[in-house]
Amino acid sequence: MEPVASTQATQVTEADEEDETTDNKYVLLDRLFKFIAEQATEEELNPVLSGYFCKLVSLLISRKQKQLVPYIFRQESVIIDQLVEHVGQKSISEILNKLLTQIETDFEPEVLAQIQQK
Repeated sequence: MEPVASTQATQVTEADEEDETTDNKYVLLDRLFKFIAEQATEEELNPVLSGYFCKLVSLLISRKQKQLVPYIFRQESVIIDQLVEHVGQKSISEILNKLLTQIETDFEPEVLAQIQQK
């Protein structure tokens, strides 16, 4: 009877891991973009930190675009709005410029539709 119990426990654990991976799919990106989300609109971003943020996001745009673009342009995302709130800073405007000019067009149709809606 022990093998059956351990098999069931393994199945439950695998199911929990699948749920966690879908929930945690964007954990690191959430942490990264929390930098602009936590800032009040009246407050200017720290220029040094926004420079590092820009370099990191620019690198992700150029190397991991297939993973980053669906995250930024998903239905419930407010990242573009948050970036626009801080467009007065050079680093943030560079990110927006790269998002507007360097996005490939060979995404799935649903992702392309979300990009066009934003």
